[in-house]
Formats: sequence, structure tokens, C-alpha cells
Amino acid sequence: MNDLHDMSVRSRRSFFELSATSGKNRDQAILRINDLLEERKEDIYAANREDIRNAESEHLAAPLIQRLRFGEEKKRQVCSGLISLSGLNDPLGRITLATELTEGLNLYRVTCPIGVIGVIFE
Repeated sequence: MNDLHDMSVRSRRSFFELSATSGKNRDQAILRINDLLEERKEDIYAANREDIRNAESEHLAAPLIQRLRFGEEKKRQVCSGLISLSGLNDPLGRITLATELTEGLNLYRVTCPIGVIGVIFE
């Protein structure tokens, strides 16, 4: 199994576990991601430099290579987004619509988790 596929399978498993836990636990997980980005930034930057070298050797267009770069400023933006996300009200399990269709038959629209958080940077 390739690394990306393996990561997506593990992420999906974690998604199911986290979606059944409290908002506080999910916020802690988001903040832990933030901490890990900081702790492992040098490894991340080294991997990014390798990605850039590979992209350049494949003659990828300069604007695409520029978008691929992940340095301190982009890491700071990602971390800032994670911290902001952890500070939002928990959206899961909220009733956004309640309608009585007929006596004793109620219809509810309740927010639920839909997937895994991904980071797209440019």
C-alpha cells in the first residue's frame, strides 16, 4: 500500500473514532495536529524541498512549483487556521430544522460529520 493511500485509510478510521467523541476531544485533536506541525516542521520542510526538486526535474511550470512550496509562512497560516477551527462552536449534533409532519411523526435535520480534514495550501 502506498503512503498516501495508507494515510487516507488511517485518517478515515480516526474520523469514525473522533466523530463519536466530544467536541472537546476533537478540539484537542486539532490542537495536537497544530503541535505536531510545529514539532516536525524541519522534517516537513525537508520533504517539501525534495518535492520541489522532483517537480523541477520533471519541468513542472514555475507557478505550480511556487504553489508547491511549504515554508514557515504557510505553516504559520495552517497553524493559525487550526487554532481558529478549534475555537469554533462544535457543529456536530445540532438540530437545524424540526418539523412535525403529522401527529407523532417529527422530521429533524441534524448536523453530522462528513469526512476527514485536509489541508490545501497555496
